[in-house]
Amino acid sequence: MDYRIYRSRAELDSTNYVEVGAGKYSQKHWQEGCLFIEEEAFIRAEGILAQHFPSYDHIAFQDIPRLVGKRVIAAWRDAAARIPQLNPAEIYSLLNLDVVMLQVDPVALDRDRAAIAAMLNELADACDEFYEQDEWLRILGM
Repeated sequence: MDYRIYRSRAELDSTNYVEVGAGKYSQKHWQEGCLFIEEEAFIRAEGILAQHFPSYDHIAFQDIPRLVGKRVIAAWRDAAARIPQLNPAEIYSLLNLDVVMLQVDPVALDRDRAAIAAMLNELADACDEFYEQDEWLRILGM
């Protein structure tokens, strides 16, 4: 699984990515200056997002206000810090993966724990930077 966060469209090998950027959705997709995260990897972050933004939809375009987004960012950082000490069932629960579209293999959660934690931290840092630019964050799903 590819947990890297890409910062340029030129690095992408398909359209199977979630796009995250500063500001509200402007009817444009694949914008430079955004983050691109492989869809299946981003699923590991979506459960936490859905806890704080209940209308979150994996396939839709969402605008996340700063107040909500800052809670999500804090929860991503908390999860990243806790993942190394947890067993796969606890990671599954912490990431709130019951709400995502696909079942995530516990073996993969155990194997990929360091990569998941790194992705969550990088995503949190980047989203903090986006909120310095704008009051809104957009997440463009599949």
